[in-house]
Amino acid sequence: MAMLARILTAAKDYATKGPPLPSWTLSQTLTISTMRAFLLAVSTIDIKAGQKLVQRVRGPPWPRAIEAVDTTVEPRMDLDKRVPRLEQFKDHAPDGPVEAIDLAWSGNVTDTSDDARTTGTALFFHGGAHVAGSTETHRWFAWRLARAAGRCLSVHYSLSPSRPFPHALRDALTSYLYLIDPPVPTSSSTSPLTPTAVPPSQIILAGDSAGGNLTLSTLLAIRDAGLPLPAGGVAFSPWLDLTHSLGSQTSNVWDYIPDGHRDPTLVSEGRLHHYAPNPLLSHPYVSPLFAPVSSLSGLPPVLVTCGSAERLRDDSLLFAVRANEADGNVVLECYEDQLHVFQMFARAPLPVLSFTRMTSFIQACLRGTPPPASYTLVGADHSMSPLSGADVRAWVRRSADEDPNRDRWRGREWERDVEKVMAEVTR
Repeated sequence: MAMLARILTAAKDYATKGPPLPSWTLSQTLTISTMRAFLLAVSTIDIKAGQKLVQRVRGPPWPRAIEAVDTTVEPRMDLDKRVPRLEQFKDHAPDGPVEAIDLAWSGNVTDTSDDARTTGTALFFHGGAHVAGSTETHRWFAWRLARAAGRCLSVHYSLSPSRPFPHALRDALTSYLYLIDPPVPTSSSTSPLTPTAVPPSQIILAGDSAGGNLTLSTLLAIRDAGLPLPAGGVAFSPWLDLTHSLGSQTSNVWDYIPDGHRDPTLVSEGRLHHYAPNPLLSHPYVSPLFAPVSSLSGLPPVLVTCGSAERLRDDSLLFAVRANEADGNVVLECYEDQLHVFQMFARAPLPVLSFTRMTSFIQACLRGTPPPASYTLVGADHSMSPLSGADVRAWVRRSADEDPNRDRWRGREWERDVEKVMAEVTR
């Protein structure tokens, strides 16, 4: 009943006050209101019960032209040797057996001809706040990435709270190594595919929200380990600041992501998130936003998209401008009046445009001719307004100035790191 009341109120407000944001239709307003009410309701459900519910979700049927195959990859026993920096986190993950990782191929999967081996591969990490989601819930993303790159490998990575950081990062790195240095098949292998090494120059890492976080933290870890870099990355509304210290977290009230909910068990434990303990929240492998500017060089080209009205907008804006100041190659596209991971409304005009531009970016990276770093505000009318780095910084600064709770990070474990980033914003 509470959900229905919220939807009816939204319809009444639309009729009497107009749309919440200038370009929103009534249908869009009611859809967003429904999502907001639903997420607010499920946020009160026990996480493990919610995860069991999500496991029952089955994605939409694959388009006839898309081939799909499920497989499994065993843990890499040499992972800590290949990525030495993982060793520092060994005390932060609960003990227990190391589990195999479920993967889902889509696109040009079983063709092993030489032509097929030169087809690009998107390695995709789904969103879900590191506690929800699966390869099934994000099937619509996978098939679009498969169409853009040639094929897509979706990763059902470890979820919190049972398998918190660094398990998801380890799964992401294992999946990348599975592509560039696949294991030798054994007689007991359960994979329906014979692994064939994929050149890193033909791989794109991609993810939305928490998956966008994992995309960028994995790129940092790959670079730090001296492993061959992929051709590029794509991050849709990436969650890059797990301290929630930026202004858009509180100012963009029309987003469907609930604000202010805290799991009672986390409050009692003095934690902000299930994914990682507070002292790690500003580590670059947990919150890539806090990577020092000097450490953001040497990454492959990355496309970052966000909505101007989403709570995580400033995560994208600030990461892009900081990375580009380090001679990075980040293409930022901010879409007017759009919300968090707006591409999920796949048939709407701006999501269609976003996927079209994503395809162009991916194919350019796979050809070895990525576009240069840029910042663009994409209008609701599909207009393209170029921005400068100074424009982007001013936007984030204005958002911080208007934040009624701007000092919420004071006195927290991450105060010093947030202070450094805020100093960059306000200079």
